[in-house]
Amino acid sequence: ISCAVFLRWNLLVGIPDEFFVLGSQALMQMVLQFGWIPGVVLMSHLCHEGMEATMYAIMAGSQNLGSNISYFTGAYLLQLFQVQPSGAKDEADQFENLWIVAVISSLGGLVPLFFL
Repeated sequence: ISCAVFLRWNLLVGIPDEFFVLGSQALMQMVLQFGWIPGVVLMSHLCHEGMEATMYAIMAGSQNLGSNISYFTGAYLLQLFQVQPSGAKDEADQFENLWIVAVISSLGGLVPLFFL
């Protein structure tokens, strides 16, 4: 979805940037939360009685670790592809490679499939 904003495809359909970004982020958070529920329920059924809270804590900790790794990887990719805006006027050239970083970050979710 980020690539659609970077390439301005939303304007082709008549959706302003603000509405598209806010709507897509809200929808993405809802989908992520709904995706979290089956994992919690499955883990609660698979673990020994009385260990549910421990398993939930392990899942939450793993989720937080994964989030932090993804933040640092994203910052590294932005630096690697020289997407480093300073907030100055007329620095649109800094965003020239942003779409490449967005594609790489979107495909990053497929990496665990190579370990199956």
